[in-house]
Amino acid sequence: MSFFREDDAPAHLCHKDDMRVEPIDLYNLLMSIKPEGLTENAWLRRADVNRNFFQGLKKGANPRMDILEKVIVAAGLTPAQFYDTVSERGHPPADDGSLKAGLPFQRRDEPLDVPLVGTAQGSDFEAEEDGKITFVERMDLDLENVVDNVRRPASLAGRTEVYALTVVGNSMSDRYEEGDPVYVDPRRQPKPGDYVVVQLIKRDDLGEGRIVTALLKQFRRKTSQFVELYQKKPEVTFTIPMSEVAHIHRVIPWNEIVFF
Repeated sequence: MSFFREDDAPAHLCHKDDMRVEPIDLYNLLMSIKPEGLTENAWLRRADVNRNFFQGLKKGANPRMDILEKVIVAAGLTPAQFYDTVSERGHPPADDGSLKAGLPFQRRDEPLDVPLVGTAQGSDFEAEEDGKITFVERMDLDLENVVDNVRRPASLAGRTEVYALTVVGNSMSDRYEEGDPVYVDPRRQPKPGDYVVVQLIKRDDLGEGRIVTALLKQFRRKTSQFVELYQKKPEVTFTIPMSEVAHIHRVIPWNEIVFF
């Protein structure tokens, strides 16, 4: 499988006519985030990417976004942090200050109509694994409070059920860092390995329930009795009874957002 795109899109991540910005020199931009002392070959081995990746960039090839993001993560950044770097180097941010302009998923003519729901730092709870107690990070979630509207990538056109939220905490870094925006799909069922937002029910003394907290974790499996999730920091695999779960919504990966 090729790690460069085989369509007619030009190199450097964006099309000048579509994006309305100058093309990005992707090779030199990646070199600017390369950790000191890490060779190009060692970097690609860490990312599990073909050793010809950088040579292809030098020749003007346009990379597949999933491969590019593996290289970014291997350098110690999240994709969102890398896009911030792009913005700081002459590609201005979008008017709403969220996802950055000058990249394939961010066009100036895309509508600002994806609701960004309210999140805040929530209290941790204890999860037990093999008799060991580990703290699991959760966030307060206010679905009725739309704090902003963020740009709708063309890949999500017509998908009015999609919503966005802001990551709280660092339990899933380096995949998602605090402050990163994520797009969430309530309809598509997650498969093992997907990242999910699990909305939890809190019941009052009368048994009435409402959604006030959520977990952003990696989905492992679900049964009729529980859902099994994975947290990276501190690392733990744990279960939540389905009686406490209102919804399990799939986080849309960046590589599905950037191709349209």
